[in-house]
Order: sequence, then C-alpha cells, then structure tokens
Amino acid sequence: MRRREFMIGAAALGLGDAAMAQDFDYAAFQAGLWQRFPYERIETSGAGALAEWTRLKSAGRGAPIIVGPDDEFLRIAEGVVGFLGDTSRPSPQEILAAAASLQHPESLNEMRATEDARSRAYIEQMLRDPNANLPRVSIGGVLQTDEETRAELEASLAEGHAPPLGEWPSVPPQSAGLSIVQDYRRRKTFEKVHIVLVPAEHSYEAPAYLQWGGWNACPAPEYQVAAFRSWYQRYGAEIVGIAGDVINARVTRRPTTREEALALGREQYVYCNDLIDQGVGALSNLAAGLMADDWWFFWWD
Repeated sequence: MRRREFMIGAAALGLGDAAMAQDFDYAAFQAGLWQRFPYERIETSGAGALAEWTRLKSAGRGAPIIVGPDDEFLRIAEGVVGFLGDTSRPSPQEILAAAASLQHPESLNEMRATEDARSRAYIEQMLRDPNANLPRVSIGGVLQTDEETRAELEASLAEGHAPPLGEWPSVPPQSAGLSIVQDYRRRKTFEKVHIVLVPAEHSYEAPAYLQWGGWNACPAPEYQVAAFRSWYQRYGAEIVGIAGDVINARVTRRPTTREEALALGREQYVYCNDLIDQGVGALSNLAAGLMADDWWFFWWD
C-alpha cells in the first residue's frame, strides 16, 4: 500500500454516516436515479455492446459510453444526479473549463506532488506525537495495532514513487479488453449492460458530464478530461467504457518504441498507480502491454 492510498483511505474512515441514517430510504433513492438520470440510455447485451457502441458513435447523437450492468449504471447515475441532493459540485461546463486550463501530464504531476507533500507532512506530524490518534486500518479483515500502523507510516515515508522497471517480458501481459461487459465472478459476459449517450463531441469529455473521478487516488474529473484529451491527440485514445471504478479505452495508434512505451507507462502510473502496484508489477510489463494491444485498462481501488 503506497502512502497516497494509505492516507486517503485513513482520512475517509468514518465518512458517510449522515447518508446512512436509519430513516434514509436507499431503495427509493435508487428508484429515483433511474427516473432522474439526464442522458439517453440504451440497453444491449454484453456480447453486442461494442457493436452497439460503434453504431451509436457514428449516429451523431453524442458520445456513447458503456457503463455495465444495473449496479454499475446506478453508481454512475448517483455521481451524475448527486447523492442526497448535493448541489455544491461544479457543472459539466465548469469542469470542461477547468480542464481547458490544464496541460497533461504536467498539471497532473504538479497535483500529485502537492498531494504527496501534504500527505508526508501529515504523517510526519502524527509520528512526532506519541499520543496521536492513529488511523485504525483493517488489513485482510484484521485491525492493525498502533505499532503496526506506526511502522507502516514510517515505511511509507521511505517509499519512493518511481515504479520498479523490471525486465522486458518475453510475452506481454494479457489485455483486459472491454472488461466492463465481463462478469468475472461467473466467468461469462453480462446478459444486459447499459450505454449512455453524453452530450459531448469527444469521449474525453465524458468524465465531466458523468462527474467521474475525485475519490481515493482517482484524479478529479477535470484531470480525467485533460489526460484523455492529450491521449486522444497523441494515440487516438477513446473512452469506450466507464464503470464505478474502471475505465476502458481503445487507441488507434500504439507506442512504436520501447522508449516511447516506457515514457507513456510512467505517465499512466502517475495517473493510476494501481496499474503496476496492484496489477502488472513492473513498468516494463505495462509498457510491453501498451505496445502489444489497442485496449487500455484503468482501475482505482
């Protein structure tokens, strides 16, 4: 567990109690999401989702985004409609305006550096205080002791942020492809998935319209837009699917050299470090996959 995820996770403990009040009717709230979702929604089979996405893309009715089965659609709808009537969030137009001022990857690198400096200062302050109320973190269902938590905090301070390079693999990692339509627990394709049409010209604008990002280590919507705008310009990357914590994208141009692929891999690691830390294990593995396949997979725990 890296320092960023450790601290963000610790800070999130205890949040959301008000939303889970005993008198809150969550079933009624979910029913309202179906009615209040503002964008056109199409139902199709998991097996036929990509073909339907292709058809909708050429229809000129907006940017189609596959969002998965019912439960994933509800997660997306909750972000769009707003939980408990939250009106404090920026509009899609405000998010797009903020994204227009960002340069990727420079802006994301600056944001991560600020985030890491704040995290380091917070950890150092806790470690200096022997009476500090340390975050209670559960690992594998077992609550850590204060000694274990303190040791993990100390280790996180010494932890670097560069991913391990590793040896270039003889066989690249297997692509996840369009993972959003796959039911991995049952080892089959979902019978029904949803595609939403966001009123955007380009798929890279979809995170703004879906209010997607800004939780845990997942970049905020304006950084999502800036990243995929840059990747669209350089690699023809299009967002095909967005679920609750996953993005599936497809490119029309892969990196052509190992140097380019490694540079892109470092960029993607800053954007989504779980690609390596909880995924392929080394930068060379990620880079080899970028050279071998048109599909990109991003996931935030």
